[in-house]
Amino acid sequence: MNEPGLDDPRNAGTVEVLVYQDGRLLHRQLCESDEQASDVVAQWSELPGVTCDVEDLAARHEAGDILEAEPAEPFDEDR
Repeated sequence: MNEPGLDDPRNAGTVEVLVYQDGRLLHRQLCESDEQASDVVAQWSELPGVTCDVEDLAARHEAGDILEAEPAEPFDEDR
């Protein structure tokens, strides 16, 4: 039986921390929780000139989540 590997997007973190220094991206880390992301931000914030952006990646779409358009009903001239 095949188990999803670490590269499987379903196993990815739900919070992304982006660390910038002087407008340049230094580090990107995926976290499993807001608490973990908060710890990452706290560690990086100790450096001078560093800013952090935290993005919530929890909204994910799986196959079948997106509604597909249904074909229109044929035009009925008798209506």
